[in-house]
Amino acid sequence: MKILPVITTIAATLLLANSASVNARSQAAYLGNPHSGNQQSCFYEASGGPVQRNCAIASWVMPIVYDSAGWKTIRVSAKGVRNTAQKVSCRFYSSTSTGVFSRGSSQSTVRHDGATEYLHPTGYAHGFGGTWVTCGLDRGTRLYNIHY
Repeated sequence: MKILPVITTIAATLLLANSASVNARSQAAYLGNPHSGNQQSCFYEASGGPVQRNCAIASWVMPIVYDSAGWKTIRVSAKGVRNTAQKVSCRFYSSTSTGVFSRGSSQSTVRHDGATEYLHPTGYAHGFGGTWVTCGLDRGTRLYNIHY
């Protein structure tokens, strides 16, 4: 019968959708935006991530959504520039609809060999949206994705 594969597929989808272990989220960094409109020309897209092209330093903001409040650690994959001190620095932020604001830790890339690094800023997420990561990128640096 053709109904059995359809039922099996629906059951598997419902099981995965309701699983408590499926909490992690990941997204391409390019789903974010420049911190301000006048920084739009500072970035271009390459392989799903923003590359800072021609500004001394420019900020990229990535919204993230947590369903519950609490202390969180995120992972941002970033790349500095080979043989230079150009780096990426990311910081965790969160706020509520009533204006309660929290600023978490900041981390920066430290390698100078052009390899991808993983930054792990932490902070208190107020839950149900209102949480974001802002990364300052030096010329030639890039972001790949964010995992939270």
